[in-house]
Amino acid sequence: MAQNYKDPGAIADTSQWPAGIRQISVKQMGYMGVDDAGTLYWDGKPIEVRKRLDLTRGERVFAVLVGLFTIAGSVGAVAQGWAAAHQWSCQTGVVKVGCPVVSR
Repeated sequence: MAQNYKDPGAIADTSQWPAGIRQISVKQMGYMGVDDAGTLYWDGKPIEVRKRLDLTRGERVFAVLVGLFTIAGSVGAVAQGWAAAHQWSCQTGVVKVGCPVVSR
């Protein structure tokens, strides 16, 4: 059942909640507070909301492989660029060292 959070009269479906979680009462709402920066507090302690990125073993292996292939591709692009620049330099006469000897 989809929740409609905009309907103030909606009743929460708690059947999918983890064990040990309960609704708060109207009296307990007095424990909640907010400061000028918009930080939410419960009983004077800030409420921290964190989303951690948890990858499965396969996802981690895939991420490492993608990183390694990205590095390898970058090295290949640099080598290709250097070779093209060196060839152009030889053809235009900018450099003479390491250029192939042209027989006529």
